[in-house]
Amino acid sequence: MKNEEYLFKIGQLAKACSVSRATILRMEEDGLLSPAHKDPDSGYRYYSVDDLLRVRQVLYLRSLGFTTDLIRLHLENPSDATPLLEDMEARVLNLNKTLWILRRLAEGVSDFSPSLLESPARNYFMKNCIMKGGAENLRVFGQKTLGEAVERGVRLDQSRGIFISTDRTDILHGCFSPDVPYLYTFCIPTLDPPGEDIVTYPPQTILSFLWDGDYSTLLEKAEMLGVEAYRRRLLPLGPLGGEILLPLLSRSSLESGQPDHLLFRMGFPVMRLEDNPPAQASDSP
Repeated sequence: MKNEEYLFKIGQLAKACSVSRATILRMEEDGLLSPAHKDPDSGYRYYSVDDLLRVRQVLYLRSLGFTTDLIRLHLENPSDATPLLEDMEARVLNLNKTLWILRRLAEGVSDFSPSLLESPARNYFMKNCIMKGGAENLRVFGQKTLGEAVERGVRLDQSRGIFISTDRTDILHGCFSPDVPYLYTFCIPTLDPPGEDIVTYPPQTILSFLWDGDYSTLLEKAEMLGVEAYRRRLLPLGPLGGEILLPLLSRSSLESGQPDHLLFRMGFPVMRLEDNPPAQASDSP
C-alpha cells in the first residue's frame, strides 16, 4: 500500500466529515464513493484525500436537495451541470408556487380570480365511483383510492395534488343535491407510465379559480365560474374538477372529515368558440 500516511480509516473519514460510518458505507452502496484501498486480509477500508473531498461534495449536493441518482450522474460526468440545473430550476418553480400559496393563506385571501391555465399531459392512477352525499363520502373513497395506489406500488408524484372530477353540473348552477348519485373520478398523480388503472390526461386549457376558506362559498364560486366561461366565449369540454393544492390537516379534521384548511383549484377544460374548426364544404351544389 503506497503513501499509507495519506490514507484514512473509515472512522477517521467519518469523524472529519461529521457523519457516521454507516453514512460512508451507504455512499459506497449507492455508487457515490469507493475506498482508495481495501486490505484483502483484514477487509479494512482506506480512503484518500480525494475521497475526503468527494464525500464533502456529496454531502453538499445532498444539502441542496439533489437525489442520489442525480448526484451519481454528476460525479460520473462533472463537466455537465445540465441535469443539476434542470432539477433545481424545477424545484425552485415548485417552491415559488408554494410560497405564493402560503402568502395567500397568511393574508387570508379568498377572492374569486378565474384564470386560464395550460395544463401539460399528466399521468394519474384513476378510480371511478358513483356515489351520493357530501364531503365525508368523498373523503372515504379518496382514502381508499390512495391506499390502493400505494398497495399496487404506484410511485406518487409529490409535486401535484390529488385531483377529483365529476360529471355533475348542478354545482355550476349554484346547487348541490346530496341525495342524487353522481359519477366521481379520483386521480392520484403518479410518475409511472400509462398502464393498468394509470391514464394520461392530455394537454388541456383549463378555466379555473383558486379557492380557500368557508365551504359555504364554494357553490357560489362554482356558479360564477360557469358564468365566466360564458362571458369569455369558452365552451366547456369536460367534467368539473378540483385539485387539492395544500391541505393543512390536524388529527381532529381527519377524524371529522372537515379539514381545518384546504386550498383548492376548481375548474374545467375549455375551448374558445372561435377556435372551432370551420365546417367542411359540401360537394353538392
